[in-house]
Amino acid sequence: MKQIVILILRLEEIIFVYHINMVIQSYTECFWGGDLSSTYGYEALSKRNHDAKKMCQELEEYLKKRAKLEYEFSKSLSNLSKCFKYKEEIGNLEAALNQFKVELDTKSSSHHGAGVYFSKQADAIKTFKEDQTSKAKQAEDNLLKKQEAKLSQLSRTDQLEKNYKKKSFDREKAWKYLSEIDKERLPVKEIEKAKSKCTKAEEDAQKADSNYKAGVILLKNMTEEWEKALVDACQVTQELDVRRVKYLREEMWLCVNADSKLALDIDNCCEKVRQKLEKCDVMEDVNAFLKSASTGTVRPKHYTFKAYSFQSQDLDSDADSTTSSTDNYDEDCESKTGTLSKKSRLKGPKVFGTLKSQLKQ
Repeated sequence: MKQIVILILRLEEIIFVYHINMVIQSYTECFWGGDLSSTYGYEALSKRNHDAKKMCQELEEYLKKRAKLEYEFSKSLSNLSKCFKYKEEIGNLEAALNQFKVELDTKSSSHHGAGVYFSKQADAIKTFKEDQTSKAKQAEDNLLKKQEAKLSQLSRTDQLEKNYKKKSFDREKAWKYLSEIDKERLPVKEIEKAKSKCTKAEEDAQKADSNYKAGVILLKNMTEEWEKALVDACQVTQELDVRRVKYLREEMWLCVNADSKLALDIDNCCEKVRQKLEKCDVMEDVNAFLKSASTGTVRPKHYTFKAYSFQSQDLDSDADSTTSSTDNYDEDCESKTGTLSKKSRLKGPKVFGTLKSQLKQ
Protein backbone atom coordinates (compact mmCIF):
# COMPACT_ATOMS: atom_id res chain seq x y z
CA MET A 1 0.00 0.00 0.00
CA LYS A 2 2.83 2.34 0.91
CA GLN A 3 4.59 1.63 -2.40
CA ILE A 4 1.40 2.43 -4.31
CA VAL A 5 1.07 5.77 -2.51
CA ILE A 6 4.71 6.61 -3.28
CA LEU A 7 4.18 5.66 -6.94
CA ILE A 8 1.07 7.87 -7.17
CA LEU A 9 2.94 10.82 -5.63
CA ARG A 10 5.82 10.30 -8.06
CA LEU A 11 3.44 10.23 -11.02
CA GLU A 12 1.77 13.43 -9.82
CA GLU A 13 5.18 15.08 -9.57
CA ILE A 14 6.12 13.97 -13.09
CA ILE A 15 2.81 15.27 -14.47
CA PHE A 16 3.29 18.55 -12.62
CA VAL A 17 6.85 18.98 -13.96
CA TYR A 18 5.71 18.11 -17.48
CA HIS A 19 2.87 20.63 -17.24
CA ILE A 20 5.25 23.32 -16.01
CA ASN A 21 7.72 22.58 -18.79
CA MET A 22 4.94 22.87 -21.36
CA VAL A 23 3.87 26.24 -19.98
CA ILE A 24 7.16 28.00 -19.23
CA GLN A 25 10.09 28.55 -21.57
CA SER A 26 12.89 26.01 -21.35
CA TYR A 27 16.05 27.02 -19.49
CA THR A 28 18.09 25.40 -22.28
CA GLU A 29 17.14 28.25 -24.63
CA CYS A 30 17.81 31.13 -22.28
CA PHE A 31 21.40 31.02 -21.02
CA TRP A 32 23.59 31.47 -24.07
CA GLY A 33 24.64 34.77 -25.63
CA GLY A 34 28.04 36.42 -25.95
CA ASP A 35 31.08 34.83 -27.55
CA LEU A 36 32.93 31.61 -26.78
CA SER A 37 34.69 33.26 -23.84
CA SER A 38 31.40 34.23 -22.19
CA THR A 39 30.54 32.68 -18.81
CA TYR A 40 27.19 34.43 -18.34
CA GLY A 41 25.17 31.21 -18.52
CA TYR A 42 27.21 29.44 -15.86
CA GLU A 43 27.15 32.49 -13.59
CA ALA A 44 23.37 32.88 -13.88
CA LEU A 45 22.69 29.22 -13.14
CA SER A 46 25.21 29.15 -10.29
CA LYS A 47 23.65 32.22 -8.70
CA ARG A 48 20.20 30.69 -9.04
CA ASN A 49 21.29 27.51 -7.28
CA HIS A 50 23.03 29.52 -4.55
CA ASP A 51 19.94 31.65 -3.96
CA ALA A 52 17.76 28.54 -3.87
CA LYS A 53 20.01 26.96 -1.24
CA LYS A 54 19.95 30.17 0.79
CA MET A 55 16.15 30.29 0.66
CA CYS A 56 15.93 26.72 1.96
CA GLN A 57 18.42 27.55 4.71
CA GLU A 58 16.41 30.58 5.80
CA LEU A 59 13.17 28.60 5.99
CA GLU A 60 14.97 25.81 7.84
CA GLU A 61 16.38 28.33 10.33
CA TYR A 62 12.93 29.86 10.81
CA LEU A 63 11.38 26.47 11.57
CA LYS A 64 14.15 25.58 14.04
CA LYS A 65 13.77 28.88 15.89
CA ARG A 66 9.99 28.64 15.78
CA ALA A 67 10.13 25.12 17.23
CA LYS A 68 12.40 26.38 20.02
CA LEU A 69 10.01 29.22 20.80
CA GLU A 70 7.05 26.84 20.90
CA TYR A 71 8.91 24.51 23.28
CA GLU A 72 9.85 27.40 25.57
CA PHE A 73 6.35 28.90 25.53
CA SER A 74 4.84 25.49 26.24
CA LYS A 75 7.13 25.11 29.25
CA SER A 76 6.25 28.62 30.45
CA LEU A 77 2.51 27.90 30.19
CA SER A 78 3.00 24.68 32.10
CA ASN A 79 4.78 26.57 34.87
CA LEU A 80 1.99 29.17 34.89
CA SER A 81 -0.61 26.49 35.51
CA LYS A 82 1.12 25.74 38.81
CA CYS A 83 0.04 29.17 40.07
CA PHE A 84 -3.47 27.87 40.67
CA LYS A 85 -3.08 26.01 43.98
CA TYR A 86 -5.90 27.61 46.03
CA LYS A 87 -8.79 25.16 46.48
CA GLU A 88 -11.17 27.11 48.72
CA GLU A 89 -13.32 28.75 46.03
CA ILE A 90 -16.84 27.33 45.68
CA GLY A 91 -19.69 27.39 43.23
CA ASN A 92 -19.54 27.94 39.50
CA LEU A 93 -16.51 30.19 39.81
CA GLU A 94 -14.59 27.23 41.21
CA ALA A 95 -15.57 25.17 38.17
CA ALA A 96 -14.49 28.01 35.87
CA LEU A 97 -11.11 28.30 37.62
CA ASN A 98 -10.57 24.54 37.38
CA GLN A 99 -11.49 24.64 33.69
CA PHE A 100 -9.14 27.59 33.20
CA LYS A 101 -6.26 25.56 34.65
CA VAL A 102 -7.14 22.51 32.57
CA GLU A 103 -7.26 24.55 29.38
CA LEU A 104 -3.97 26.21 30.27
CA ASP A 105 -2.40 22.75 30.34
CA THR A 106 -4.12 21.99 27.04
CA LYS A 107 -2.67 25.15 25.50
CA SER A 108 0.76 24.12 26.75
CA SER A 109 0.32 20.71 25.12
CA SER A 110 -0.82 22.34 21.84
CA HIS A 111 2.24 24.58 21.72
CA HIS A 112 4.50 21.60 22.47
CA GLY A 113 2.86 19.69 19.60
CA ALA A 114 3.45 22.68 17.32
CA GLY A 115 7.11 22.68 18.37
CA VAL A 116 7.42 18.99 17.49
CA TYR A 117 5.78 19.61 14.11
CA PHE A 118 7.99 22.58 13.22
CA SER A 119 11.08 20.63 14.28
CA LYS A 120 10.15 17.75 11.96
CA GLN A 121 9.49 20.16 9.10
CA ALA A 122 12.92 21.75 9.66
CA ASP A 123 14.56 18.31 9.38
CA ALA A 124 12.56 17.58 6.21
CA ILE A 125 13.65 20.86 4.59
CA LYS A 126 17.25 20.16 5.57
CA THR A 127 17.10 16.80 3.79
CA PHE A 128 15.45 18.40 0.75
CA LYS A 129 18.07 21.18 0.68
CA GLU A 130 20.96 18.73 0.86
CA ASP A 131 19.51 16.65 -2.00
CA GLN A 132 19.02 19.76 -4.14
CA THR A 133 22.49 21.07 -3.32
CA SER A 134 24.10 17.75 -4.22
CA LYS A 135 22.40 17.55 -7.65
CA ALA A 136 23.03 21.22 -8.43
CA LYS A 137 26.70 20.95 -7.43
CA GLN A 138 27.21 17.90 -9.63
CA ALA A 139 25.78 19.70 -12.66
CA GLU A 140 27.70 22.91 -11.86
CA ASP A 141 31.01 21.11 -11.38
CA ASN A 142 30.64 19.30 -14.70
CA LEU A 143 29.76 22.56 -16.49
CA LEU A 144 32.63 24.42 -14.81
CA LYS A 145 35.08 21.68 -15.82
CA LYS A 146 33.98 21.79 -19.47
CA GLN A 147 33.90 25.57 -19.44
CA GLU A 148 37.44 25.89 -18.09
CA ALA A 149 38.70 23.35 -20.64
CA LYS A 150 36.96 25.26 -23.43
CA LEU A 151 38.39 28.60 -22.29
CA SER A 152 41.88 27.12 -21.97
CA GLN A 153 41.68 25.62 -25.46
CA LEU A 154 40.25 28.89 -26.79
CA SER A 155 43.29 30.72 -25.46
CA ARG A 156 45.69 28.17 -27.00
CA THR A 157 43.79 28.32 -30.30
CA ASP A 158 44.09 32.11 -30.32
CA GLN A 159 47.84 31.74 -29.91
CA LEU A 160 47.97 29.11 -32.65
CA GLU A 161 46.01 31.43 -34.92
CA LYS A 162 48.44 34.27 -34.32
CA ASN A 163 51.39 31.97 -34.94
CA TYR A 164 49.72 30.61 -38.10
CA LYS A 165 49.16 34.09 -39.46
CA LYS A 166 52.73 35.12 -38.64
CA LYS A 167 54.26 32.03 -40.29
CA SER A 168 52.03 32.44 -43.32
CA PHE A 169 53.13 36.06 -43.61
CA ASP A 170 56.79 35.03 -43.25
CA ARG A 171 56.33 32.42 -45.98
CA GLU A 172 54.80 34.92 -48.37
CA LYS A 173 57.52 37.38 -47.57
CA ALA A 174 60.23 34.77 -48.21
CA TRP A 175 58.75 33.74 -51.56
CA LYS A 176 58.35 37.33 -52.59
CA TYR A 177 61.98 38.06 -51.76
CA LEU A 178 63.08 35.00 -53.74
CA SER A 179 61.16 36.13 -56.81
CA GLU A 180 62.70 39.58 -56.58
CA ILE A 181 66.29 38.37 -56.38
CA ASP A 182 65.69 36.06 -59.33
CA LYS A 183 64.98 39.07 -61.45
CA GLU A 184 67.99 40.95 -60.18
CA ARG A 185 70.38 38.07 -61.02
CA LEU A 186 72.15 38.09 -57.65
CA PRO A 187 74.97 35.68 -56.83
CA VAL A 188 74.10 32.01 -56.66
CA LYS A 189 75.05 31.91 -52.99
CA GLU A 190 72.56 34.62 -52.18
CA ILE A 191 69.86 32.86 -54.18
CA GLU A 192 70.52 29.53 -52.42
CA LYS A 193 70.28 31.28 -49.10
CA ALA A 194 66.93 32.80 -50.06
CA LYS A 195 65.67 29.42 -51.29
CA SER A 196 66.69 27.80 -47.99
CA LYS A 197 64.87 30.54 -46.15
CA CYS A 198 61.79 29.96 -48.29
CA THR A 199 61.89 26.24 -47.59
CA LYS A 200 62.16 26.85 -43.84
CA ALA A 201 59.32 29.38 -43.96
CA GLU A 202 57.19 26.96 -45.92
CA GLU A 203 57.77 24.17 -43.39
CA ASP A 204 57.00 26.50 -40.48
CA ALA A 205 53.87 27.75 -42.17
CA GLN A 206 52.65 24.25 -42.90
CA LYS A 207 53.35 23.20 -39.31
CA ALA A 208 51.54 26.27 -37.97
CA ASP A 209 48.65 25.56 -40.34
CA SER A 210 48.45 21.97 -39.13
CA ASN A 211 48.63 22.99 -35.46
CA TYR A 212 46.04 25.69 -35.96
CA LYS A 213 43.62 23.32 -37.69
CA ALA A 214 44.12 20.74 -34.95
CA GLY A 215 43.51 23.42 -32.33
CA VAL A 216 40.32 24.53 -34.07
CA ILE A 217 39.06 20.94 -34.24
CA LEU A 218 39.90 20.38 -30.56
CA LEU A 219 38.21 23.65 -29.62
CA LYS A 220 35.14 22.62 -31.59
CA ASN A 221 34.96 19.31 -29.73
CA MET A 222 35.41 21.04 -26.36
CA THR A 223 32.79 23.62 -27.28
CA GLU A 224 30.33 20.87 -28.12
CA GLU A 225 31.07 19.21 -24.78
CA TRP A 226 30.60 22.56 -23.01
CA GLU A 227 27.30 23.11 -24.81
CA LYS A 228 26.11 19.67 -23.75
CA ALA A 229 27.18 20.35 -20.15
CA LEU A 230 25.36 23.71 -20.23
CA VAL A 231 22.22 22.07 -21.58
CA ASP A 232 22.41 19.45 -18.84
CA ALA A 233 22.96 22.13 -16.19
CA CYS A 234 19.99 24.10 -17.51
CA GLN A 235 17.77 21.05 -17.42
CA VAL A 236 18.88 20.11 -13.90
CA THR A 237 18.47 23.66 -12.65
CA GLN A 238 15.00 23.95 -14.18
CA GLU A 239 13.93 20.63 -12.67
CA LEU A 240 15.33 21.60 -9.27
CA ASP A 241 13.65 25.00 -9.50
CA VAL A 242 10.26 23.47 -10.27
CA ARG A 243 10.53 20.99 -7.42
CA ARG A 244 11.87 23.58 -4.99
CA VAL A 245 9.16 26.14 -5.72
CA LYS A 246 6.47 23.46 -5.43
CA TYR A 247 7.99 22.03 -2.23
CA LEU A 248 8.54 25.37 -0.49
CA ARG A 249 5.07 26.54 -1.46
CA GLU A 250 3.60 23.42 0.13
CA GLU A 251 5.82 23.75 3.20
CA MET A 252 4.83 27.36 3.83
CA TRP A 253 1.20 26.36 3.31
CA LEU A 254 1.59 23.66 5.95
CA CYS A 255 3.29 26.14 8.29
CA VAL A 256 0.40 28.60 8.15
CA ASN A 257 -2.02 25.68 8.49
CA ALA A 258 -0.18 24.71 11.67
CA ASP A 259 -0.55 28.29 12.90
CA SER A 260 -4.27 28.18 12.11
CA LYS A 261 -4.67 24.85 13.90
CA LEU A 262 -2.82 26.19 16.92
CA ALA A 263 -5.00 29.30 16.99
CA LEU A 264 -8.12 27.13 16.64
CA ASP A 265 -7.01 24.86 19.49
CA ILE A 266 -6.39 27.88 21.71
CA ASP A 267 -9.75 29.38 20.78
CA ASN A 268 -11.46 26.08 21.62
CA CYS A 269 -9.76 26.13 25.01
CA CYS A 270 -10.93 29.68 25.57
CA GLU A 271 -14.46 28.78 24.48
CA LYS A 272 -14.64 26.02 27.08
CA VAL A 273 -13.64 28.50 29.77
CA ARG A 274 -16.20 31.00 28.45
CA GLN A 275 -18.90 28.35 28.65
CA LYS A 276 -18.07 27.80 32.32
CA LEU A 277 -18.03 31.53 32.97
CA GLU A 278 -21.44 31.93 31.36
CA LYS A 279 -22.86 29.64 34.05
CA CYS A 280 -21.23 31.67 36.80
CA ASP A 281 -23.92 33.73 38.59
CA VAL A 282 -22.66 36.27 41.11
CA MET A 283 -25.58 36.01 43.53
CA GLU A 284 -25.65 32.24 43.28
CA ASP A 285 -21.98 31.91 44.19
CA VAL A 286 -22.31 34.45 47.02
CA ASN A 287 -25.35 32.63 48.45
CA ALA A 288 -23.49 29.32 48.17
CA PHE A 289 -20.66 30.75 50.24
CA LEU A 290 -23.09 32.11 52.85
CA LYS A 291 -24.84 28.75 53.04
CA SER A 292 -21.62 26.81 53.59
CA ALA A 293 -19.73 29.23 55.84
CA SER A 294 -22.32 31.29 57.76
CA THR A 295 -21.63 31.53 61.55
CA GLY A 296 -24.92 33.09 62.71
CA THR A 297 -27.16 36.13 62.36
CA VAL A 298 -27.22 37.49 65.98
CA ARG A 299 -24.64 40.11 66.73
CA PRO A 300 -22.77 40.05 70.08
CA LYS A 301 -23.59 42.69 72.74
CA HIS A 302 -21.36 45.75 72.81
CA TYR A 303 -18.81 46.10 75.55
CA THR A 304 -19.83 48.80 78.15
CA PHE A 305 -17.98 50.67 80.90
CA LYS A 306 -18.47 49.22 84.37
CA ALA A 307 -17.90 51.70 87.31
CA TYR A 308 -16.12 50.28 90.39
CA SER A 309 -18.27 49.60 93.48
CA PHE A 310 -17.09 47.55 96.46
CA GLN A 311 -20.58 46.33 97.27
CA SER A 312 -21.45 45.63 93.64
CA GLN A 313 -22.76 42.15 92.97
CA ASP A 314 -21.32 42.16 89.47
CA LEU A 315 -17.57 42.48 90.23
CA ASP A 316 -14.98 41.66 87.65
CA SER A 317 -12.26 39.15 88.18
CA ASP A 318 -9.82 41.68 89.66
CA ALA A 319 -12.41 42.88 92.19
CA ASP A 320 -13.18 39.29 93.23
CA SER A 321 -9.49 38.66 93.77
CA THR A 322 -9.19 41.81 95.90
CA THR A 323 -12.25 40.90 98.04
CA SER A 324 -10.91 37.37 98.59
CA SER A 325 -7.57 38.76 99.80
CA THR A 326 -9.37 41.17 102.19
CA ASP A 327 -11.49 38.38 103.71
CA ASN A 328 -8.43 36.23 104.32
CA TYR A 329 -6.69 39.12 106.02
CA ASP A 330 -9.72 39.73 108.28
CA GLU A 331 -9.90 36.07 109.28
CA ASP A 332 -6.22 36.11 110.18
CA CYS A 333 -6.70 39.16 112.33
CA GLU A 334 -9.67 37.52 114.06
CA SER A 335 -7.62 34.49 114.96
CA LYS A 336 -4.98 36.66 116.57
CA THR A 337 -7.18 39.08 118.57
CA GLY A 338 -10.37 37.13 119.07
CA THR A 339 -12.11 40.45 119.69
CA LEU A 340 -13.48 41.32 116.22
CA SER A 341 -17.02 40.43 115.47
CA LYS A 342 -18.40 39.35 112.14
CA LYS A 343 -20.31 42.64 111.88
CA SER A 344 -17.14 44.71 112.34
CA ARG A 345 -15.34 42.77 109.62
CA LEU A 346 -18.03 43.56 107.13
CA LYS A 347 -17.42 47.28 107.56
CA GLY A 348 -14.44 46.91 105.27
CA PRO A 349 -11.99 49.83 104.98
CA LYS A 350 -13.44 51.63 108.03
CA VAL A 351 -12.11 48.97 110.48
CA PHE A 352 -8.57 48.78 108.97
CA GLY A 353 -7.29 51.58 111.21
CA THR A 354 -8.67 49.95 114.39
CA LEU A 355 -7.13 46.63 113.43
CA LYS A 356 -3.72 48.16 112.94
CA SER A 357 -3.86 49.89 116.37
CA GLN A 358 -4.90 46.64 118.14
CA LEU A 359 -2.12 44.71 116.42
CA LYS A 360 0.42 47.26 117.60
CA GLN A 361 -0.80 46.81 121.19
